[in-house]
Amino acid sequence: MAPTSGGYVSGSREAWPDLEPPRMSRDAPRPATILRVADALEAQGGEVLELFREVESEEGSAVFPIHLRKGGREFFIEVETGRWSRQVEQSVLRRVSILRSSAVGGRDTSVLVLSSYPIPEVVCALVGTDPRTLVQLDLYLPTSRDPEGLSEEFRRAAGRALGTRIETSPEYLPLVEEFVLGPSGEPFPQFLDGSALALGAYLGETIRRAVESSERFEGFTVRWERSGESGSQEVLVVSGGAADGTFELDPMGKVRAFLENGERDSLAFYAGYVLDALREEAARDAQE
Repeated sequence: MAPTSGGYVSGSREAWPDLEPPRMSRDAPRPATILRVADALEAQGGEVLELFREVESEEGSAVFPIHLRKGGREFFIEVETGRWSRQVEQSVLRRVSILRSSAVGGRDTSVLVLSSYPIPEVVCALVGTDPRTLVQLDLYLPTSRDPEGLSEEFRRAAGRALGTRIETSPEYLPLVEEFVLGPSGEPFPQFLDGSALALGAYLGETIRRAVESSERFEGFTVRWERSGESGSQEVLVVSGGAADGTFELDPMGKVRAFLENGERDSLAFYAGYVLDALREEAARDAQE
């Protein structure tokens, strides 16, 4: 007989605080387990609306094992009986991403993941309804690897979560900061590495484009380069000025500090300081 687990739950627990995780046999056939879990959830007051509910969005289609209603709120429920692998993580999060971008997957829709094995931290971090979670879900599997592409993906994802258009421009950095910090003014505790990398790319692109698009920075060029011993760290290399010097900016490192310290390591202040310094030097060079 397969070992039985009391069940692990992740997702919108606040929407169903008294939920008792159904008992699930590890590595048991998934279809039969889904039926038993559905019965157990109905016994706790849930109303199953549909089994194997298909959801469609621009990202594709996904099937959720259980779609139910409890207390006037709708739940889309994922059921996993096997061990978690990278492939299973990606499959579950892709389905959640499709749901969140669909007509039925708004913030009033809850997602629960029920599992017979402990649920990976990355899945726990990305199945909630916090807007910052939705951005990270969009960035979990980015299609770009270069800073310019990552910056654009962050810009689009943040704009969707905020419901407004965001440009790659310094005046939008305070809005981005406020969004990342949230109402508490503290950095999101589960801001994943991929999302931090995309935010760093957005910060760097904001500086690079500001320099390249204005005559007030005449004589300076800014470009992305790989740095570090392994060549894996993207930095901005600033060249020019009367001394024809070169120095590096580390927007990725600045984002890591911001996520740790919040407003004390403001991204907007950092970008403003860099741009003001370059602008002043360009003005001095023009007078000489």
